[in-house]
Parts: sequence; C-alpha cells; structure tokens
Amino acid sequence: MTIHSAIPIALGERRILQPGRLRWLRAIAWMLGMAVLIGLSLRVAMVPVQQLLPKGDPMLGLVASGVACLLALGIYTLLVRLGEDRWPGELALKPAAGQLAIGLGLGSAMFVAVMTILIGAGLYSFEWHGVAPAWRGPGWRCNRRWSRNCWCAA
Repeated sequence: MTIHSAIPIALGERRILQPGRLRWLRAIAWMLGMAVLIGLSLRVAMVPVQQLLPKGDPMLGLVASGVACLLALGIYTLLVRLGEDRWPGELALKPAAGQLAIGLGLGSAMFVAVMTILIGAGLYSFEWHGVAPAWRGPGWRCNRRWSRNCWCAA
C-alpha cells in the first residue's frame, strides 16, 4: 500500500533529528517537547491578554485567541528552525489553501453525517428561538435529550 501526499513529510536531518541510533526516540521526545512548549506559549499568551481585555465583549476574546494562535505558529517556526535546522515547509501558504478547503469539506461532511444520524434517531431536535449574532451563540437551540438522560441516569 502506498500513501501519496501533496506535501512530503519533511524531517530535519541535522541537530536533534540527525540520522543515527535512537532517532525514533529523539523524534518522539522532540514531538512531546514541542507540544508542551507550544501549549505553554498559548497559555502564557492568553492569560495577560484576557486580563487586559474587557470581560463583556466576546469578540475581543476571539481576537485574543487569534493572536495567541499566531504567536504559537511563530514559536513553532522558531523551534523547527533551531531544533531541526530547516524551514517549516508545512506552513507554506501555497498548498495551505487547497488543503484547508479539503479539511473544511471533510469536517463539514462528517459533521453533517453525525448530525443526520442523531436527528434521524431522535436524539437531537432543533427549535427556532430568533436571530442571534454568531459570537453569542446560534439562534437554534439544540435539545440534547440523549445526553441529558445519560447524565441524569448516572
């Protein structure tokens, strides 16, 4: 079985991921270390921003999340540059648009399939409660009878 990808997996051949014994162990340690550092960077960036922003405006919270994500991308780029001695080609903008469209399409299709199954089985129902802005929650109310019954029965 052969797997073809539009973007080949690029591993650094120098520094931490240089070829040799136990490369797999170094790769796992590098992956875990990067995940922790990027997660910490998101947390460290979000706390001061949330304290500075007014509490009543959810739109500013969305902007703060976007800024924190951009900061995490910058930290990822820096870590790959320092640790693997390569430029992170997986963040290139040219192939990102097509892959983003594919990902959004697949995610939407899976969401529609799951919701169709749940609605068809009578586990979800939708009721109209008027128009609401997107950042304050949808105007549709999901009645999660199945979830509520499972939690109440426990």
